[in-house]
Amino acid sequence: MIAGLGLIIGLALIASLACAGGGVDERPTATVATIEVPTPTPRSLVPTGEVSVTVENAIRACREKNAELLRSFVLDAVSLDEIQALFDRGLDVRLKSQSVPPVEDGRATVDVLLEITREAGIESVGRRWELERSDDGVWRFTKLPDCF
Repeated sequence: MIAGLGLIIGLALIASLACAGGGVDERPTATVATIEVPTPTPRSLVPTGEVSVTVENAIRACREKNAELLRSFVLDAVSLDEIQALFDRGLDVRLKSQSVPPVEDGRATVDVLLEITREAGIESVGRRWELERSDDGVWRFTKLPDCF
């Protein structure tokens, strides 16, 4: 929109200069400045200071089958083979519900209800995941969350 406005102003300037020539062959050249507005990029998912948001983001990483992103939500190192084996067990996953009890000593246990799509159909599965607040204040899973 801004670039379009700059173009209109530039064309109007050229037109006014052309009309005001008065027999002079030399016409000044107008310069049109174009302003590019960057397209906003979607906010990347990162571990957060809220247990429920970390759970939701991990589910999204599982849905997208994004191993690097899922790995960022786990405290300990996890191999890509282990994550791929997890992803291979299901086609899609949706978080149906989660219950987060009060946090105790930087640890939280979250009960989730997942809707998992597999080759054989859709099933509802309950899981219990342990999370720990790391030194940087964000919540991460103590082990790879079984999202499939």
